[in-house]
Amino acid sequence: MDTFKRFNFKLSFDKQKIAQVTEQEQIDRSLAFLKAIGEIDPILKNWFLCAEGKDDGLTHNVLLDPSNLRREIASWKDSEFDVNDMSFVLWNGIPDPLKGGLSITYHARSGGSLPAGIEFSEAGTLVRCLQDPRQGIVELMNAAVDLWPEIYWGVAAPNEYFRKQRVFQDRQTIGWIGYCPHPLSAADFPEVAELRPTQSKGTIVVACPGIMDEKNVQHVQVVGDTDIKLVELGLLPGRY
Repeated sequence: MDTFKRFNFKLSFDKQKIAQVTEQEQIDRSLAFLKAIGEIDPILKNWFLCAEGKDDGLTHNVLLDPSNLRREIASWKDSEFDVNDMSFVLWNGIPDPLKGGLSITYHARSGGSLPAGIEFSEAGTLVRCLQDPRQGIVELMNAAVDLWPEIYWGVAAPNEYFRKQRVFQDRQTIGWIGYCPHPLSAADFPEVAELRPTQSKGTIVVACPGIMDEKNVQHVQVVGDTDIKLVELGLLPGRY
């Protein structure tokens, strides 16, 4: 792929449910998640603090020393945080997104209007640099939903589609690859490329067999039709 395609990749928490998970349990799950995704591709193998300088950040690998993650979490705390609220931002130590550089943001917030969940910034890096982007993103999503049953939706989609082209602007979208926390039937979604059940009894949906292109009418149509069917089934939630 010669150009960098901007993608969204977000996994959204139910705020009330994540508020019931202790900070220590969230830390344990986060470390397990980072370790698991390191098996998917080398660009996901190492995770560091986002320090002031690149060289300083590379000295704080959270998998080699989990106290680094606790220090990052503590730096986000303020008087407005509830006891189990937790945030952190990590990067994979690769400076250039064109060569695999990306970061991960985690927010578990019980209140306020800001979203809670897990997000890969510069997610186009995954599309560009993973050896098998479709399989890699499915495995990333699967690893997350296995560890966090509090995830109520997941989506990977081109930025342009996510921001401007979705059928329901006030709702989530299944995007190119999405997670719905309910079992889905192939009979209801005959046009999607894949429905993959998860251990959490939800479903990962791959709408398009190849990388979704928001300029491809067929791709946009199948994603739109899938969202419409999810609305008919009462399974497409609001955006936040």
